Amino acid sequence: MRVLLITTKCPWPATDGGRLAAMRTIESLRGAGADVHVVAPVATGELERTIDMHDVVPPPATLVESAPRPWTRALLGALLTRQAVTTTRHGHPALRPALAACIDRFRPDLIVAE
Repeated sequence: MRVLLITTKCPWPATDGGRLAAMRTIESLRGAGADVHVVAPVATGELERTIDMHDVVPPPATLVESAPRPWTRALLGALLTRQAVTTTRHGHPALRPALAACIDRFRPDLIVAE
């Protein structure tokens, strides 16, 4: 089974609970025999550091330099659009073309969005 995992931040390095949860999800899916591809934003300037972490959990991964919206801006956006704050905070426009290309190329059987 091909699984596409979309996360709100890069799982590498697993330095906090969200990243660790994503890493364990990837490991569990791969342990069950799934072919897992990750699409995640990476903070500007952090791409090189996360690529080094691929030794821990190998690709495939599509990492796009992008940062979440600041909380104040996300809150205002949530009020205006009536969406969850986390949805407006982590809606990375830069990921959209990368995600579409990944879906076309990888053809996942299942898409999991964090």
